[in-house]
Amino acid sequence: MNSTQADSEDQPHHSSSVVNTRPTPKIRGPEDPVFLYKLIMYEIHFIDIHTILSDRPKPPAPKNWDGMQERMFQPRSHLPLVSDEDFKIFQRAERSAREGHGARLVSTYVHGMIDEYPPKSTFVPFNNMTSLTDGTNPPWNPHSYDGAQPEQLDPKIREQLSSFIVPTKRPEDPILPNFFMELPMDGLLQSREAYAIPVRKATYSGALGTRAMHALQSYGHEDASYDGNAYAFSSCYSNAGDLSICAAYACQSTKYPDRAEYFICELDHFCISADLEAFRAGVTAFRNIRDLAREQRDDAIRKANNKARGIDESVAVDSSHANAPPDAEGARPDSQPVRYPRIRVQTRKRKALKRT
Repeated sequence: MNSTQADSEDQPHHSSSVVNTRPTPKIRGPEDPVFLYKLIMYEIHFIDIHTILSDRPKPPAPKNWDGMQERMFQPRSHLPLVSDEDFKIFQRAERSAREGHGARLVSTYVHGMIDEYPPKSTFVPFNNMTSLTDGTNPPWNPHSYDGAQPEQLDPKIREQLSSFIVPTKRPEDPILPNFFMELPMDGLLQSREAYAIPVRKATYSGALGTRAMHALQSYGHEDASYDGNAYAFSSCYSNAGDLSICAAYACQSTKYPDRAEYFICELDHFCISADLEAFRAGVTAFRNIRDLAREQRDDAIRKANNKARGIDESVAVDSSHANAPPDAEGARPDSQPVRYPRIRVQTRKRKALKRT
């Protein structure tokens, strides 16, 4: 072997293909503060109750704001039967959650020990839905969500809108999610992130639910514009027993013609661990809004099925005229300005949590 051959063998062999040396984007979940920046960049906004009640500039309220407020406080006959002893059991569960154990048990008491209407799924990764941001966040994983049984919706629609309305790849999981509950991770209920993480999750979940509902409502229609009503809802439970209930809606982005802008506005919040009265008020509001989400979900499915099967919607509506369509409940005419009214003061009492 001559020196030229030896030198040639010592040189590294270069492939004709170019190797991509760019670093892989970091996967960022809601516990990462950068996730909040991504929400802002992709125009997904959370509007808290303090902003709503202040004189600061804010976007218009959803058109069905009044109807949602009225619906929240409709009495539920079984809740007054919650006894002091039942409430003490809830308080013990809440204290255990603050110590880092069993935050899920708090969710069980809020939803109801005997759930009024499944299907509800818990901790199921949304591995079938298209991301609302740049795709670098992991598959979305809400604490729990309500949706419809897959067989409720025409199979052709399910297939066409799969990446928008079918959250998971498991055929048995609910579809068209439009009601979510978020909890802090175990061990974080006393930390600085105890409020921030559930709010970030509720914000993104509400936007996902809004996109799902809009995709189904637009099925078969040439005009896919936004009507200004809220059809998706999210809630979050955070430190000190706070339960926040939020409504989500969307409008066309003024910056990006191919994108929507999402607003998740806090309808109210309750310190449900303060006393029995506050617990009843918060749980009543939670379950009433959950009912409303189910009605709006079922109404959207009915209309889409009729469209797919060639049934005249005007005839279908006339046949059930006794029940007003849920999307019209509390909605204002387009000619009227929509503003956030003052929220009932008595529902927003903040009482010191008695720690024993």
